[in-house]
Amino acid sequence: RAALEGALTDPVEEVRSALAAGLRESATKGALDLLQPLFADSSLYVRRQALLSAVSLGHKPAVAELLESLAVATLDTGENYGFNLFADLARYLGREHYERMGTELEAWRDWWRSAAGSFDLPAAIAAEVERER
Repeated sequence: RAALEGALTDPVEEVRSALAAGLRESATKGALDLLQPLFADSSLYVRRQALLSAVSLGHKPAVAELLESLAVATLDTGENYGFNLFADLARYLGREHYERMGTELEAWRDWWRSAAGSFDLPAAIAAEVERER
């Protein structure tokens, strides 16, 4: 755990990003606690990795924060042959959302604003895990 905590403040962005991505779907005790400082990281890419990992752990507030971060267009916010943050997010929220909304940020934001209160993130994650089997 000490090594993971040390990586939180590593001056190299790639190290912090790798830590955040490595905690995705993690069974590591306290993984969400480790990720939370990275939600405010100076690097957009680190923040996005941390937020996506938090979503994978069932942390609902991270969905809205991640969607807000997607307002800054980068290679991973476009279609890019289906490899993008919207598709990654749909792995936890339900792939049908990506099939319906693709990379249309406003559609995602509108949907999440209306669905967030009643959305069962743990059930959606479990369904997607089952679907991948």
